[in-house]
Amino acid sequence: MLSRMELEQLSRYRNPKYPVTSFFLNIDKGSPDEQKINIRLKNVLARAEAQRARWTRAQQESLDQDLERIKHFVREQSVRGGSAVAIFACSADGFWQTYTFPHRLSNAIYFNHSPYVKPLFRLLDRYKSCVTVLVGKGKTRIFLIQGDHVQEQENVQTPVPKRHEQGGWAQARLQRAHDEAVGHHLKITADQLFELYRQTEFSKLVVAGTEPVVSEFKEVLHPYLKERLVGTLALGMTAGSKTVKERTEALVHEAELREAEELVDKLENEVGSGERGVTGLRETLRAIQKGQVMTLLVNDGYTEAGKRCIQCGNLTLRAEPRCPYCGGKLEPVPDVVSEILDRAFEQDCEVKVLDGDPGDRLASVGRIGALLRFKVTA
Repeated sequence: MLSRMELEQLSRYRNPKYPVTSFFLNIDKGSPDEQKINIRLKNVLARAEAQRARWTRAQQESLDQDLERIKHFVREQSVRGGSAVAIFACSADGFWQTYTFPHRLSNAIYFNHSPYVKPLFRLLDRYKSCVTVLVGKGKTRIFLIQGDHVQEQENVQTPVPKRHEQGGWAQARLQRAHDEAVGHHLKITADQLFELYRQTEFSKLVVAGTEPVVSEFKEVLHPYLKERLVGTLALGMTAGSKTVKERTEALVHEAELREAEELVDKLENEVGSGERGVTGLRETLRAIQKGQVMTLLVNDGYTEAGKRCIQCGNLTLRAEPRCPYCGGKLEPVPDVVSEILDRAFEQDCEVKVLDGDPGDRLASVGRIGALLRFKVTA
């Protein structure tokens, strides 16, 4: 999975002379249908023709090389069964970066002097990493889980003297030394975990181990980490990465499902009271353009066509050829929902993509909605 640091580095690439191609395509992991993939590829490349015309001949030659190489890569990837691909290319500069993802992306292509990376920032925001810390009295294992990938970090180990069980005057002193060493180990672990958070900004934390150690460890966590704690697991120190990942994902899924249900409940209440909630594409689009949105809720895979004003950037679902605000010309937008997600990202809104039962409830009221920062106005 692409890290935020790698994505930020990619976003800084720029070629002032030649265009950079940014290409996104879904392939359907596990059941690649060559005919379906070819149709999607053809449709995406067809969108490139109108964009291609505005570049010079030399720039078009670079773009043509990009597109030819992209075709070959997609055909190869479809055989391997990847779910989605993102490709960034500038043949004139020898620039070529490819990424595969286990999650869906909107099919799209863009030409500009730098990579168009907003869809990947959205993907990172949706699939933020989770950390499971398997903590013991003198040893800790830390697992960073992101998408389908799990990476065990460097273990934390601290010398801890054994408990003294023989009785006598030394027992209390040796037991106190044992407890202090355990506490010291847990504090070191908490500090290392917070440093990992500063590096990765993981969104969820799971603490695993025996109940007494887990309880003690939770007390020394930094407040930021306590906010991200979604639950605890009873696991032995020898648990394998696969077991840790599966148990963590099940726990996180339950927590996310509860959170999603609570958000839909809140949305229904706010809409019902006419206060800080809207549902449906038209009202949500209106709210995002006013900067009202605090939390955006959208069904997984929801797309709708719309229009964008080439003069003021206003998004609309109107059929008229001119912008209702500035009179500028309206150009077609193949997926206005994706545009809403872009603007939500720019406005630092929380975005929740829903499926399952919460997604079904949202679908019944228009497939998209928003909790607002301030009251709806006419």
